Amino acid sequence: RIRKVSGEFARVTTLAGSAEGGKVDGPGVRARFNMPWMLALDSRARVLVADCGNIGCLRVLEAAPHTLVPQLQYADATSLQHDLGTLFSTMALADVTFAVDGQRFPAHRCLLAARSAFFQALFES
Repeated sequence: RIRKVSGEFARVTTLAGSAEGGKVDGPGVRARFNMPWMLALDSRARVLVADCGNIGCLRVLEAAPHTLVPQLQYADATSLQHDLGTLFSTMALADVTFAVDGQRFPAHRCLLAARSAFFQALFES
């Protein structure tokens, strides 16, 4: 589920998805995610969702200000490649660190799992 917490009383609103996982595009609660891992806003205030459980899947969540029924679309491959390259080169939001011979190397579990069966098995266990 993709949820929004807002206001003084921390009101929770579901923007997309439900408790049932999967890979289904659709409005609001009909959408399915397998492991939403990272969210970001693009320059048009759309929410980008990296769905780690659906390897290589970047989804775009579009919601008009007057509605809570967003539409999901796949982001184009060019922007995905650029965005993942930026994420990798800056190590922004790294969520695991390897310590080797006194040096520390930040990394992203989702990228490691996507590129290596060993790491995928390790992180799923």
